Amino acid sequence: MKKNKIVAMILVLLIGIKSLNSATSNPIESKIALENSLEKKLYSVLSEALGTTDLIVMISVQLQEEQKKENISEILPGIPQEDRVGEKKLSDSLTMVKKITANIIIDKSVSKDDEKVIKELTAGFLGISPDREDLIKIERMFFRKQKPFTWESLIYPPNLWFSIFSFLSILFIVLVVKTFFVPLSSSFKNLAATISTSNTKEKEPESQNIERIGITEKSRETKNEISNSQGKMFAFLEKADINKLIFIMKQKSIEDLTIVLNYAPENISSTLVEKLYPTSIEALKKLPDVTIMPPEKVRKVEMELKLLLDFVVGGEDKTKGIIESLDEKVQDEIITKFSEEFPDFTKKISSEIIKFSKLKDLEPASAQLLSRRVGMKTLAIALKRADFINDFTMKLTEGMRERFKEEVDLIRNISENMERAERKKVLSTLKQLVDEGYITFKMENKLSESGEVK
Repeated sequence: MKKNKIVAMILVLLIGIKSLNSATSNPIESKIALENSLEKKLYSVLSEALGTTDLIVMISVQLQEEQKKENISEILPGIPQEDRVGEKKLSDSLTMVKKITANIIIDKSVSKDDEKVIKELTAGFLGISPDREDLIKIERMFFRKQKPFTWESLIYPPNLWFSIFSFLSILFIVLVVKTFFVPLSSSFKNLAATISTSNTKEKEPESQNIERIGITEKSRETKNEISNSQGKMFAFLEKADINKLIFIMKQKSIEDLTIVLNYAPENISSTLVEKLYPTSIEALKKLPDVTIMPPEKVRKVEMELKLLLDFVVGGEDKTKGIIESLDEKVQDEIITKFSEEFPDFTKKISSEIIKFSKLKDLEPASAQLLSRRVGMKTLAIALKRADFINDFTMKLTEGMRERFKEEVDLIRNISENMERAERKKVLSTLKQLVDEGYITFKMENKLSESGEVK
């Protein structure tokens, strides 16, 4: 029995605490929710009516206090509390609001007529009289808005200080350019004009010499490059130009030949002496005597050689190079036609031109050296369709032979252009090995030097 009484007391205490919390919290929440709802709706109505959002709406609501209910002295378990019939919320809401006030803040630019409209709309919305100035208060203030940019704003603070700073910066830059850079640029122009004038004066004597020997304007430009260079004299002479040089020196005097023999590299000088015999002996006799040759004479010979080497057309070496780059069948046709008019040249070039078919005449050691230099893949593509591929394969070592066969088997379809390109690579490497003396042919009677230019 005691336990039941204790439980009943605890239940009564909990119910009392809960009712107290609901009595204190529910009115506050209802007040805030009601004020927010009225503010949003009234703001929407006024902004639509005035066509502007420059207004502030504040609603204050005062609620009625709920009547205190009689405390229940006893609570019988399982028996419902006696209550009247009907909706309690509906009846309570009729007496919920005790007092309502509205504070509206508008911009000072709003007219009196609009202010009157605001007051009437607010009174009608809240259900109060428009004359109740204690319940409806309207205040005016300036709403801060971002003004659009105008050029006139630059002459007023704070933009005025930025405008002054920008103007002074531009003025400073202009003064610096006019004070330093303009005189400096004019000085550079004067310096360039002075250098150009001095170069023109230096070029006049040499230009007269060029005109006397009939050299064109392009020749004069090349001469100026030679005169202005500070490198070694006759440094442009190379072994590849030996045939052209021989052809030119045949038409020059012994004195000019002596100058060339003195300044040219030793291998070129020795070739000139051999090919220009016996004229070269007369020029060679003058070398033991030490003399000072006029600089103008030496530079003239150097300039003429430099120019004429660029204008020499033809030559056996050039013809040989063109024929070597052609297909083997075309080479045979050209050599056949040349044999009728140039039998000596044809015989010489036939022995010097290295054809692709000569790979079958290689010694085993030479074939192995070529394979290492070229590479098995390139060699396989070049020999894939060759008639002598088996003969060449037998000249390789056993290991190289197996590698070569594997590369050949991996090749399926190759175009003619690809085959031609790979054969040119093989021939280029073969010529290099022949020139270096690593490879020789049994049937070859290769001359040590190329023929003269005719």
